[in-house]
Amino acid sequence: MGVAIHFSPNDRPNACQRKILKTNPKGAKTECVFADGSSILVSNFLASFIRADDEVLVSLELEAAGVGTQIYIRHTNPKERRRDTFQTEISYAAQPRKDKRNNLFVSAEVLNPRLGISAIYLPSGTLREYFYVGNRHHAWDWQPSLYDLLQVNHNASPAELRLGFKLRTLELRTAQARHSNLAALERAFNILAHPELRACYDALLDDPASPTLFPYGGFGSLLVAGDISRDGSTFYAARILSFLPEQKFKHLGAPLRKVVFYNDHAIYRDSRRKLEVLFDQASLPLLWDSNWNQWKHLLGTKIGVKATFIQSGKYHHRAGAWHLVKWETALPSRIEVALPANIAEQIADARKTHHRFGEFAEALDLIRARIESAPVERADLQKLCAGLGVPGDFDIALITWKPDYDAFITSSSASVLVAFICSGPSTSSILRRR
Repeated sequence: MGVAIHFSPNDRPNACQRKILKTNPKGAKTECVFADGSSILVSNFLASFIRADDEVLVSLELEAAGVGTQIYIRHTNPKERRRDTFQTEISYAAQPRKDKRNNLFVSAEVLNPRLGISAIYLPSGTLREYFYVGNRHHAWDWQPSLYDLLQVNHNASPAELRLGFKLRTLELRTAQARHSNLAALERAFNILAHPELRACYDALLDDPASPTLFPYGGFGSLLVAGDISRDGSTFYAARILSFLPEQKFKHLGAPLRKVVFYNDHAIYRDSRRKLEVLFDQASLPLLWDSNWNQWKHLLGTKIGVKATFIQSGKYHHRAGAWHLVKWETALPSRIEVALPANIAEQIADARKTHHRFGEFAEALDLIRARIESAPVERADLQKLCAGLGVPGDFDIALITWKPDYDAFITSSSASVLVAFICSGPSTSSILRRR
């Protein structure tokens, strides 16, 4: 590392190398004038790392270098101990692993590597000191914990974390605190509100040398300082200067029956649109617990969700090959939930229906066995129900199979029938197992 490399046109056919003559501030942008008279516009933040006589490698025909544009800045002044700077869009950031020297690092894929740099090497310490700290200007040993920033204890529940975040945000805004303080508070909450990232942070508190995850798997614009490899294909980052994840605001209706409930958090996943939302008891105020999973399918209602989603993903091994599966995950700090006005009534009705099905679990098991062997007409099904003691007000218009559904009362069968009661007009179609 630290090797001066000259990029010839043959090495980078889609890039050009230029020498900086001067920089001219122009409002929200800075003009970088090259020695050959050409120029590009860059953000003022990026321009703060550029000096006269620096060499810049950029894509051909580039007039402006916005956030995420691939640009490599090689610092040539030997009197200034500055590392090179590289800005690019990254795709997936892999799980931590060890290099040949037994040091932990994460490799981030460069999206469309036009400059020939295909990967960024990020040591665990570099990730830790950017994503998992409250003050990026202090060393790890001098950091307040993220729990201290939220003023909660280390055993705080997800709902208590959200309450602490809201209270501290209100206090800081009332005190007209600096934006950096509010950003640090939000970063602390988004780390601790995500179970996997919280576990990573807790491990770092016990041992700062623990493996460090790139939050949500990367995907965004990354600006780093470091050195390039001898072959020019890898950038070794010593410091993260900036990371901006891909963000999209979405407003959607989430069916409650598709939410998986745990005792202290819940997860909604839409496999079609590849969306994921993590709730706590404060963001989804319904006093739920894991028992809701037994009867949530009886809820036909949706909740309104407004959230800022960021790109996330993981590799999965399938059919003998690894495939990148991308999702959009809602930032915990930017979730708003709107509940239907009659949500309490719908929950009470679903519980009541579930209880009634539980009372007749054995009879419904026998019906299931009958339908498994042959289709049954609606009229015959009603007679069968009556013969087994099922009340006549069970207007069964549709039968849904839940192989992993536990009976409400009996536990002799691992999978029982759940009948969905419809209030609409009955049909005479043949009922088949779906």
